[in-house]
Amino acid sequence: MLEFIIGRAGSGKTTACLNAIKEKLIHSPTGKPLVILLPDHMTFAIERQLALELKDYGGFTRAYVLGMSRLAYQVLMRCGGILHSHLNEIGKELLLSRVLSSTKLSILAKAARQHHFTASVSQIIEEFKTSGISVTTLQDILTLIDNDSLKQKLSDLTSIYAGLDEQMAGRYHDSEDMMELAIKKLPECTWLQDAEIWIDGFDAFNPQHFRVVEQLLALASDIHLTLCINNLNNIEHEAPTALFHRQFNVFQQINNMAKKLAIPTKITTLTANHRHKQQDLAFIEEQLFKFPLTKRNYTGGLQIVEAPNRRLECEAVACDILRLCREENYRHYDIGILIRSSEDYSELLQAVLNDFNIPYFSDSKRQTAHHPLAELIRSSLEAISTWQYEPLFRAFKTDFFNDKYLQTLKNLKENTDEIQLNLTEQKAIARKAIDKLENYVLAFGLRGRNRWCEESDWRFSHHKQIDSMGTDLEEEANFTAINLTRRSLVAPLEKFYTACQSSQTIEEYTLALYDFLLDLQIPTQLQLWEKIAQEQNDIALAKEHHQIWDNIIELMDQLVQTCGKDYINLENYLKLINDGLDSIQIALIPPGYDYVTLAPFEHNTLNNKKAIYILGANEKIMPRHSKTEGILSDAERLLMASLGLNISSGTMEDNFAERYLLYKGFSLATDYLWVSYALADGEGTGLNKSILITRLQKILPKAKFTAIPLDKIISYPSDFTLEKNPLDSSFAIKTMQVSTTRKTLSHLTSALRQARDGEDLASFWQDVYNYLLTADIPLSTALQSIFAQAPKPVLPADLASKLYTKRKTLRGSVTRFEQFFNCPFKHFAHYALNLQERKEFKFAAPDLGILLHAIMHQFGEILVKRQISWQDVTHEQCQQICKQIIKAIAPKLQNEILLSSNRYRHLLQRIEQLSIDSLMRLVEFAKHSEFSPKALEQDFGANSSMPPLLFTDEDNHKIEIIGQIDRIDFNDNYYLVIDYKSGNAFINLLQVYYGLKLQLLTYLLVAQNTTLQLYNMENAIPAGILYCFLKTPIITGTNKLSVQQIKTEIEKKMRMPGWVLADPEIIKKIDDSSNFIKVRLNKNQDDISAQSHSYVKTAEEFDLLMKHIENTLKEAGSEILKGNADIAPYKLKDETACKYCPYIAICRFNKYISGYNYREINQLNDEEIIEKLKQKEGIPCLGQHSNNKL
Repeated sequence: MLEFIIGRAGSGKTTACLNAIKEKLIHSPTGKPLVILLPDHMTFAIERQLALELKDYGGFTRAYVLGMSRLAYQVLMRCGGILHSHLNEIGKELLLSRVLSSTKLSILAKAARQHHFTASVSQIIEEFKTSGISVTTLQDILTLIDNDSLKQKLSDLTSIYAGLDEQMAGRYHDSEDMMELAIKKLPECTWLQDAEIWIDGFDAFNPQHFRVVEQLLALASDIHLTLCINNLNNIEHEAPTALFHRQFNVFQQINNMAKKLAIPTKITTLTANHRHKQQDLAFIEEQLFKFPLTKRNYTGGLQIVEAPNRRLECEAVACDILRLCREENYRHYDIGILIRSSEDYSELLQAVLNDFNIPYFSDSKRQTAHHPLAELIRSSLEAISTWQYEPLFRAFKTDFFNDKYLQTLKNLKENTDEIQLNLTEQKAIARKAIDKLENYVLAFGLRGRNRWCEESDWRFSHHKQIDSMGTDLEEEANFTAINLTRRSLVAPLEKFYTACQSSQTIEEYTLALYDFLLDLQIPTQLQLWEKIAQEQNDIALAKEHHQIWDNIIELMDQLVQTCGKDYINLENYLKLINDGLDSIQIALIPPGYDYVTLAPFEHNTLNNKKAIYILGANEKIMPRHSKTEGILSDAERLLMASLGLNISSGTMEDNFAERYLLYKGFSLATDYLWVSYALADGEGTGLNKSILITRLQKILPKAKFTAIPLDKIISYPSDFTLEKNPLDSSFAIKTMQVSTTRKTLSHLTSALRQARDGEDLASFWQDVYNYLLTADIPLSTALQSIFAQAPKPVLPADLASKLYTKRKTLRGSVTRFEQFFNCPFKHFAHYALNLQERKEFKFAAPDLGILLHAIMHQFGEILVKRQISWQDVTHEQCQQICKQIIKAIAPKLQNEILLSSNRYRHLLQRIEQLSIDSLMRLVEFAKHSEFSPKALEQDFGANSSMPPLLFTDEDNHKIEIIGQIDRIDFNDNYYLVIDYKSGNAFINLLQVYYGLKLQLLTYLLVAQNTTLQLYNMENAIPAGILYCFLKTPIITGTNKLSVQQIKTEIEKKMRMPGWVLADPEIIKKIDDSSNFIKVRLNKNQDDISAQSHSYVKTAEEFDLLMKHIENTLKEAGSEILKGNADIAPYKLKDETACKYCPYIAICRFNKYISGYNYREINQLNDEEIIEKLKQKEGIPCLGQHSNNKL
């Protein structure tokens, strides 16, 4: 007998089946099998439910809860027929890859080169097999097709299908073959003879499943089939767009089978709604997808929520779940969350639930692509292919190499005690060593197998300069640690590389990979990780660690079984492994009982949950737009169906089924239904609400609607209390303020901050505060942020002395003191804390400056040795000398960086040309100048021929200024300081006055102090300070320029800025052509033009400025030694010291927090500054200015 049990969602069909089974088991515990046949994803939940129903009766022995695939397995195990190995989807795709490589395709040839094409073909072949369409059938039908596109596609698919059959023949069975074998074996299966079978939960059957049911009809004594449909006599169900069309189609086909087999049928209709305790939820089930819409008064159970974005939508859900558990005594098990767009919500929702300490279980398969073991395999194969930084350190940071490093440490006697630690501490030690190695590799650009596996030690050092290649002995310990780490990490990879080098087939590569994983003791490490996850109550992660090894071994088995003898190279093997890893999914059973279940609409077991949350009710998501049509379009599928090939209708069928999918989801809850949508996605793009929201609001116009504010903290009257305003649903969702302890603490601080700014504070926050006082949280620390003040990092003078001085001497370059005036804390972070950004192997602007300075220096020395004056240098000589210098210098710069690639070699050629152009410009300058260089790259300091600047503070500390002057030129008793710059540079009197630009004037002062000693020159007079550009300027114009015009524009931009002595005769001696400096004389060449006054200074002004520099440097040194480390960056108009500061994350400068203030620089013109300098020196001023404050 065949019984159809029909009824709408919630009418009790599954309950009727389970009650019938329970009754029979109680009446007769033994006897013929009682089988309940379900979709695979429902078997665990229903079996557990049945066990709970029968817990007082000792369980059951003759009841079986099976899915279709498990039924097939049971039949074949009992009746025989499994002659060949089972081929899973990974194995099938591997075989298809082999078939595609040897099959000549036509229209699909281009598509076959795309990623995941094998998965698409596998799906089509699966459709053919489940529909009973063989290769012969396709070959026969090809002669009847007139459509050229379809004919070519089917011809290609037939060739692939035939090739796959040939590869599998006599060797493998896939899932469809197993089902086909089971169908053939069912007639002789005595186990199911006269069994009673319940078939529940199916919305539709594929052709193979229909044939299974047909065989079961002939075998079983009784079959009970449930269908979610309300009336079998309604002709509306015949339309493909009808809500219950697919269920009606199932009824018709199986009813016809029963008639064919002369089996009596019975229809049992369940009309009462047993699920929905809230009448509004029952009304939604009945009316949401019905036309026309019917209204009713709202009585409760529905909550519609609008959120500004998906993050706040998820947080609102978490807050409401907490409310249900706290206020309405829900258990987590009573709650389910439905997601229609997993890619948008799954990870975000899980992160939020973790944040709110809500236990959950994601009822969907997990991808293993990002598990550390999958990453280890992928990155290690890539690493031994390229030996590049990125794959190597991706592999090292999986933590599977830690044991190798720690074992190496253990073998060193001095480190034996260090690793008697727990796993977390050992991991920290290994990670620290790996991070240190990573910094070293990045700093020196180390790559390639020869470099990584070389026997000699790595001894690269940043202390090796261009002109001094000595080794820094202080780095010996660092060299030892780096090489120890490198060798311990590379040893397994080197062994793996050697094995792969001798491999030629897939089997050999797979064996090498397996040995590599065993060498790293992966199974043991995974067992340890599993144990730790269990101790941390992360059962899902523990099970993932438990399953991943078996999945990887299964992948390897499939590789060897299906194509182990195929020849392959390492690059293609890596692609093969990547595809396999991407296809591995881990199915986990629920780790416990009391958890919130997250599930997709397609496959879930959330029936009869008290509360259901539906997220993402947005347009194009509910209902979802269909996916792309795939290899066969909907039109082509219809054409095939007209020729007798019975396959699915593709996206058209999916679109028709979408309404039913949503109908089931919106009908799951018994007491409470939450439906929410976001107004914007993660990138801020606007989203529209779904038409379902509109329909819900039409059928229940007074249903609760809540709009979550973007700012979750809102103001309340000061007399607001929780007693007057109980924490009902709308209040909890609207405020989202009192949830978990940590979240509530965050909201409390925000509310108190608003109160500090003058807004009202609701009195209920006092209750919150009193509660948090008793909680185990850092309340005082959190509240400190409300009254946050900028720190005052003042060092005690004695500590500053210890940090900054050596033998009571503060030594530093001018740049150091300029940095102090930029911001005292910046100086503290750099010179006291010694903080540095991570060095990377790249040629940056500072490196170019170092190289060009070295070229200028060595060029000048060579001219001196050869006794050649600058003005006599020819272009050929310049070119020859420059190439000689660069050839010698390039290998010494940053571990041969300029020789490391074609790109850098090309850059070196450009630098060579830039050097020649810059030198020739200096040669031309020499021809027009009576000044000649006397010092090049002249050091001044304790061990130099030119002494440092020395000052003494009030505590008898010495302040010693050291550095290097690029060039000093002389003419009679006049001297000119020139500083080379590879970038833009200028000198500004305001910046000099406030200590921001001290370099050139300091050099001028040093040169003045030593002219008598070094150059036997009395009464030396400064002729000027200039910046000399070593660069190629960019010329722009609206019209095309001639060669001469371009040359003229270049000369304009290359003129040296700075200050020269306000003496026309000296100016002419510096540059008689006016092409090399910015100063211009009048037509008579006897006075300075008005436009050039900003580029000249009188001898008196130079004297004033050098005295100011002297005082400024001394002041800076004194402040440093007093411990001044204020967070006080300067601000000049829109320019601040914070703009490019690498320490901003450390000082956390925030102008909105009290105590953080810029050191504003007063805008003074040059005349005002000169007058202030004169006042300091007691020199009478010519005029008075109102703004005399410093």
